Amino acid sequence: MNYLHKLFCVMILVLFIAPQSAWSQAKPSNVNRAISGTVQQAMINRGFAANDPRYGNTLVRMTPSLSAIAGGGAAVVVGTITAPAWATALAVIVVSTAVSYAVNVGLNALTDWLFRTDGKIDQSGQPTTTLELPPLVPNQPAWKSQLFKTTSTWDVIWGADGQALAFESDASYRRAAGLSPRTSDPSQCTYTKNANGTFIERISCGPLGTANYYAIGTNATCPKGQYWVAGNCSAYGFITGNTVPTANAISPQAAINNLPASDLDKKLNPEIIAKLSNSAWKNAASQPGYDGVPYQVSRPITTAEAQAWMASNPAYTPTVRDFVSPNPITAQEPNPWALPVNPTDPITTPATTPNAGTTNQSTQPQQNLGPDPNIGAPTLEQTPTAQMILDPALNLMPSLKNFSPSISSGICPRPSFTIFSNTYVLESHCVLFDEHRSSISAAMTLAFSILALFIILSA
Repeated sequence: MNYLHKLFCVMILVLFIAPQSAWSQAKPSNVNRAISGTVQQAMINRGFAANDPRYGNTLVRMTPSLSAIAGGGAAVVVGTITAPAWATALAVIVVSTAVSYAVNVGLNALTDWLFRTDGKIDQSGQPTTTLELPPLVPNQPAWKSQLFKTTSTWDVIWGADGQALAFESDASYRRAAGLSPRTSDPSQCTYTKNANGTFIERISCGPLGTANYYAIGTNATCPKGQYWVAGNCSAYGFITGNTVPTANAISPQAAINNLPASDLDKKLNPEIIAKLSNSAWKNAASQPGYDGVPYQVSRPITTAEAQAWMASNPAYTPTVRDFVSPNPITAQEPNPWALPVNPTDPITTPATTPNAGTTNQSTQPQQNLGPDPNIGAPTLEQTPTAQMILDPALNLMPSLKNFSPSISSGICPRPSFTIFSNTYVLESHCVLFDEHRSSISAAMTLAFSILALFIILSA
């Protein structure tokens, strides 16, 4: 028992002192989740129900497509892992379409990549703007550092951007020590994972600028471009510069190596998820025997659709780190490019088996219905003429054709009455009617004709 106790202690010690990879994948399948979720939402948006057999088949047929695309990508090395990454898979897609593709790698990231049709990447960046740094939100993930008042005393500061906070700490020490300021450069920064559990991650920029990441930060609130110190919000004051070097025709490995540490944990640009989703779906739909939902070239998946899914599922939103980290084939992940059936399930189940009996009818062999029974072609009745159609109505009640109603001549009534031995006759209306007989006759004829028309049309 004593021997086992010593062995256990040695194993724990080895785990603590073993070097930790700064690029270990915290969420290795979040890009897969985002592609699966975006495609599923896109199918629903296009009128296909989730219980349609082709719905699940689409994910099944996209997995080999993604595997083939990723397999053609160059392997990249991050830490101790060597394998293709989603970034190199996107490079393969651009080469196959022969159309260059420029994109900002992450939301509010400093780095812009131009994927060239020769498989190389042009890299550029914009100067850091402290006003664009994210706001500090209460009880949300945040970074903690020190703002030096003297070289030996400081205040605790909290911010939403670890690299900016580390730069601010380093700049405050240089001010306290009487040193001249310098332009902050991410090449000075290093990123490490914590081994003892007091914090999750650490960014060190310069000799003394260090910031630690906490899953639950402070309860303070600060707007964009400011950090929390001594009960107040303060604007960042470190000197900024072009923190991403411009480089043309570099390999994906070099482009990944040049990413600033602050960009790695920013949310991946949803435009990239839309690009990967469209390419995989379109490529799968073009394969023989495809039995999934048809891909509509006129209605591709949009960035807005990918962004909507990512906004609804923040816990599964991929980061730039997920995009550029290698996806090796392991015993636990025999197909790291497979799309999960349920993208928000904690334990992802890849879609591997298509629904049976849903093959497109155009690819089915013709059925043999047996020998010809020699049944003749059907005969059609003679098409009736217009006269034949109208005769039943025109010959209805022939005995009434010669009917002529007797019309007696009317006499205008002239009422009279006697008052005080005098007789009075009311006949002014008769005179009026006689004078306007033709007009009244025409008006009544028109009125009765309209009434008859309404009766016939309402029948």
